[in-house]
Amino acid sequence: MRRRSGTIAAVELMGTNAPSGWFERESVNPAAIAKRRVFARLSIAVGNALQTAGILAACFALRASQSAHSTAIAVIAMLLAWVLLYFSSHAIAHWLVGRFVGIRFLFYTVGGTGNPEG
Repeated sequence: MRRRSGTIAAVELMGTNAPSGWFERESVNPAAIAKRRVFARLSIAVGNALQTAGILAACFALRASQSAHSTAIAVIAMLLAWVLLYFSSHAIAHWLVGRFVGIRFLFYTVGGTGNPEG
């Protein structure tokens, strides 16, 4: 997306009847887009450290679930491991792929969704 004089220009593929390679430019009113609320910005080093710690904590929780004496404790530990792994692997995966293709991120942001209606 590119910003131009108060509008956001997005390129979208036209319908299936359009010849291959034809694209359409659509302008969107920025006031119609809900603004994402950012609570904090973290450096890449701190963000990666937190993501790595979350992944390691997920590994320890999964290991603890294997040696739990109670089925309830094992299930709780597995759910905790899944939640930790789910939230901790997403952002660092974006960072790794970005590094691989040449994108350099400046910081991590901690905030809500950019699409609250969804």
